[in-house]
Amino acid sequence: MLYICTSCKYLFEKAPEAGRCPDCGRFAVREANEEEKAEYEARKKIADDWFDQKPPSYAEILSQIKYDSLA
Repeated sequence: MLYICTSCKYLFEKAPEAGRCPDCGRFAVREANEEEKAEYEARKKIADDWFDQKPPSYAEILSQIKYDSLA
């Protein structure tokens, strides 16, 4: 279940504690509509893809440095 704060537009999965937004603390939470759910899923996919990326190794970083331009 997805929820949105109508005050700060924060989208979140966990049921709100006493109807309170976990971001701004206001009592302005409702269930997200289909458009808001689609936006949440798109943002989540971007974040998941970013976290799944393997950072470059030290050797890969060094191989990209152009040493003649450092002098």
